[in-house]
Parts: sequence; structure tokens; C-alpha cells
Amino acid sequence: MYSGWSESWFIAQNLSNHQRGIAIDTSLVKVTNSKLEYYGDYYYVDITSYDEYKMPTQMHELSKSAATYSYGISNKNTETLKKTPFAKTMNEEAKLLQKYCMGTGLSPLASEWWHFEDLETKEITKNNYSTGRYYITECYSL
Repeated sequence: MYSGWSESWFIAQNLSNHQRGIAIDTSLVKVTNSKLEYYGDYYYVDITSYDEYKMPTQMHELSKSAATYSYGISNKNTETLKKTPFAKTMNEEAKLLQKYCMGTGLSPLASEWWHFEDLETKEITKNNYSTGRYYITECYSL
């Protein structure tokens, strides 16, 4: 279907790690303007403008062009991933994103340059996985 990449590399076949709260989709931007804001006793940086870095594809483009690596490989072994060649479509900005996210302990998905998972948390919570099936049974707002 995707020149050697099966559909399961792009579309979760069951419950996704996003639904379990252990996966993120992210990109890089350069902040051009920000201001310090307060909420109660807390402060935060409000980013008011930024420039997006050019990435290999648009986020969520499900094609071979979006692949991080030259071939499909499990993200469970970080050392193996570090030795795996990047796909030809990976630019310097996308490689930098990989470096930043892997440096914090997140694991990339071979087929999507934007997708990262927290496999340590997945292991810790394996006996308490959410099913993702939540139902609203009461409404407290008027």
C-alpha cells in the first residue's frame, strides 16, 4: 500500500498509544515573540508568534515520504534506532526533532517523523491500561 510500509505503520489497528496517553505528535517552531502571563499564583510564557520549521511532509501525511527511517523498525530499542539510517526525505530540522525527543527518553515511530512515545510509562502502566472507552453518565453544567 505505501511502497513497503503496510497500513498498520500509519493507522492503529486497535487502541492507539495516543488514547492511552503515552504518545504525542509534535513539530518544531522558532519562537519570534512571547510574553510572561500570570494565572492566579502561577506564571507561564505565552507564545504570541512563531515560525514553523520546514519538515519532510505535512504532519499526519500518511505516506512513505513521512517515514523517519529507511525501513520499518520497532521503537523498543533506542540503541538500534540510533544506528538505523534515516529515510532520504528526512531533513536537518526533522533530524533535530528526533534528537531532542529521543534525548528526553521518547521513542520515535519509524513511519511518522512527528510521532513519539513514552515506552517507559507504557511499561509502568501495562497492568493498568486504559481501554479508551469513557462514557459521560452525568452532566453537572446547566
